[in-house]
Amino acid sequence: MHRISMILIALASTAAAKPTGWTAQQRSCPANQTAENLPDELVKSMLPGATEENISDETAEQLANLALGCAKQTKVAKARLEPYIEFATWQLTSIGLGRQVKARGIDPQQLASAMNVGPGRANPSFEKLSDDQVTQLMVALKARGIEVETLGEDVWQLVGGYLEATSRASRAR
Repeated sequence: MHRISMILIALASTAAAKPTGWTAQQRSCPANQTAENLPDELVKSMLPGATEENISDETAEQLANLALGCAKQTKVAKARLEPYIEFATWQLTSIGLGRQVKARGIDPQQLASAMNVGPGRANPSFEKLSDDQVTQLMVALKARGIEVETLGEDVWQLVGGYLEATSRASRAR
């Protein structure tokens, strides 16, 4: 009996030590405090026809300063700074790609809802779309009056990138 109690205590201690996610303030800070153009600059190298493959040093510095400022303001533990910077990067990438998707006539919020991504949703990976995900995506877009047959490969890449970034930001711990 005593051995079982010790095992349960050890398991509870291990579970308690794992990060449980970000607070509401920690989650909202990067999006609320970003410069208006930072999400757009962050995704510039991902856009169709981009000539640069990486973000600029200035953009990387702005992103790091924003994430570190939010981490300090919202009291992110030093041991969790790297995951927080990663979270902020995915969040701002989602915002930037969401703007690009919207500019191509697709409502990113409806897309996120239809594909079950975002805070409090399932947030599957869209890194490699399964046939079921492609079908679900096409049905969702058609239901919103979008002629999926006319969408170019560049739009599909932006949609997939937006879904993956939104999902990763929401899964980030």
